[in-house]
Amino acid sequence: AVVSTQSTGDRKKALQVYLNVLLQKDLIAESLPLKRFLDPTHYGENFEEEALRQTSMLLRTEPHWTLVEPLKSIGGRIKRDFFLVNCETEVVGKQLLSWTSIGPYFSFSNKEMSALTKLLTTIQHP
Repeated sequence: AVVSTQSTGDRKKALQVYLNVLLQKDLIAESLPLKRFLDPTHYGENFEEEALRQTSMLLRTEPHWTLVEPLKSIGGRIKRDFFLVNCETEVVGKQLLSWTSIGPYFSFSNKEMSALTKLLTTIQHP
Protein backbone atom coordinates (compact mmCIF):
# COMPACT_ATOMS: atom_id res chain seq x y z
CA ALA A 1 0.00 0.00 0.00
CA VAL A 2 1.21 3.47 -0.85
CA VAL A 3 1.30 5.87 2.09
CA SER A 4 1.26 9.58 1.44
CA THR A 5 3.93 11.90 2.83
CA GLN A 6 1.31 13.81 4.79
CA SER A 7 -0.02 10.59 6.33
CA THR A 8 3.52 9.59 7.32
CA GLY A 9 4.07 13.00 8.91
CA ASP A 10 0.80 12.72 10.83
CA ARG A 11 1.75 9.25 12.07
CA LYS A 12 5.17 10.54 13.16
CA LYS A 13 3.56 13.38 15.15
CA ALA A 14 1.08 10.97 16.74
CA LEU A 15 3.91 8.63 17.69
CA GLN A 16 5.80 11.50 19.33
CA VAL A 17 2.69 12.43 21.35
CA TYR A 18 2.34 8.79 22.40
CA LEU A 19 6.00 8.59 23.47
CA ASN A 20 5.65 11.83 25.46
CA VAL A 21 2.65 10.37 27.32
CA LEU A 22 4.60 7.17 28.06
CA LEU A 23 7.58 9.15 29.36
CA GLN A 24 5.33 10.95 31.86
CA LYS A 25 4.64 7.63 33.61
CA ASP A 26 7.60 6.94 35.92
CA LEU A 27 7.25 3.17 35.90
CA ILE A 28 7.17 3.03 32.11
CA ALA A 29 9.82 5.72 31.61
CA GLU A 30 12.25 3.72 33.79
CA SER A 31 11.58 0.42 32.02
CA LEU A 32 14.50 -1.19 30.25
CA PRO A 33 12.64 -1.93 26.99
CA LEU A 34 11.72 1.74 26.56
CA LYS A 35 15.23 2.90 27.46
CA ARG A 36 16.68 0.41 24.96
CA PHE A 37 14.33 1.73 22.27
CA LEU A 38 15.13 5.40 22.93
CA ASP A 39 18.86 5.05 23.72
CA PRO A 40 20.30 1.83 22.26
CA THR A 41 23.86 3.12 22.62
CA HIS A 42 23.73 3.21 26.43
CA TYR A 43 21.13 0.51 27.09
CA GLY A 44 21.78 -2.05 24.34
CA GLU A 45 24.02 -4.43 26.27
CA ASN A 46 22.91 -7.36 28.42
CA PHE A 47 23.25 -5.86 31.91
CA GLU A 48 22.50 -9.10 33.78
CA GLU A 49 25.26 -10.93 31.93
CA GLU A 50 27.74 -8.10 32.51
CA ALA A 51 26.88 -7.95 36.23
CA LEU A 52 27.36 -11.71 36.52
CA ARG A 53 30.75 -11.45 34.80
CA GLN A 54 31.91 -8.55 37.02
CA THR A 55 30.64 -10.18 40.20
CA SER A 56 32.34 -13.47 39.33
CA MET A 57 35.62 -11.64 38.71
CA LEU A 58 35.33 -9.82 42.03
CA LEU A 59 34.55 -12.97 44.01
CA ARG A 60 37.57 -14.74 42.49
CA THR A 61 39.72 -12.27 44.45
CA GLU A 62 37.92 -13.16 47.68
CA PRO A 63 38.90 -16.74 48.59
CA HIS A 64 36.13 -17.31 51.17
CA TRP A 65 33.24 -16.14 49.01
CA THR A 66 31.51 -18.13 46.27
CA LEU A 67 28.71 -17.21 43.94
CA VAL A 68 25.76 -19.57 44.39
CA GLU A 69 23.36 -18.19 41.77
CA PRO A 70 22.03 -15.00 40.19
CA LEU A 71 18.58 -13.95 41.39
CA LYS A 72 16.81 -12.65 38.30
CA SER A 73 13.36 -12.05 39.76
CA ILE A 74 14.36 -9.53 42.43
CA GLY A 75 14.11 -5.79 41.89
CA GLY A 76 13.25 -3.69 38.92
CA ARG A 77 16.05 -1.14 38.85
CA ILE A 78 18.14 -1.04 35.70
CA LYS A 79 21.76 -2.08 36.23
CA ARG A 80 21.12 -3.42 39.72
CA ASP A 81 21.35 -7.17 40.09
CA PHE A 82 21.15 -9.54 43.02
CA PHE A 83 23.10 -12.71 43.67
CA LEU A 84 23.06 -15.43 46.27
CA VAL A 85 26.56 -15.82 47.72
CA ASN A 86 28.10 -18.04 50.33
CA CYS A 87 30.95 -17.32 52.75
CA GLU A 88 32.90 -20.36 53.94
CA THR A 89 33.97 -18.63 57.16
CA GLU A 90 30.47 -17.44 58.20
CA VAL A 91 27.99 -19.62 60.04
CA VAL A 92 25.10 -17.58 58.64
CA GLY A 93 25.03 -19.47 55.35
CA LYS A 94 23.90 -17.97 52.07
CA GLN A 95 23.69 -14.19 51.84
CA LEU A 96 22.31 -11.66 49.39
CA LEU A 97 24.74 -9.58 47.34
CA SER A 98 23.53 -6.49 45.49
CA TRP A 99 25.58 -5.37 42.48
CA THR A 100 25.02 -1.96 40.88
CA SER A 101 26.97 -1.17 37.75
CA ILE A 102 28.09 2.35 37.05
CA GLY A 103 25.92 4.23 34.60
CA PRO A 104 26.78 5.93 31.33
CA TYR A 105 27.12 9.31 33.04
CA PHE A 106 29.70 8.21 35.63
CA SER A 107 32.05 11.14 36.26
CA PHE A 108 34.77 9.97 38.67
CA SER A 109 38.29 9.35 37.39
CA ASN A 110 40.15 6.14 38.30
CA LYS A 111 42.29 8.11 40.76
CA GLU A 112 39.21 9.53 42.50
CA MET A 113 37.56 6.09 42.63
CA SER A 114 40.68 4.59 44.16
CA ALA A 115 40.75 7.30 46.83
CA LEU A 116 37.03 6.85 47.57
CA THR A 117 37.42 3.08 47.85
CA LYS A 118 40.27 3.46 50.35
CA LEU A 119 38.22 6.01 52.29
CA LEU A 120 35.22 3.68 52.51
CA THR A 121 37.33 0.97 54.18
CA THR A 122 38.16 3.36 57.03
CA ILE A 123 34.52 4.02 58.01
CA GLN A 124 33.59 2.47 61.35
CA HIS A 125 30.26 2.16 63.06
CA PRO A 126 30.29 3.49 66.67
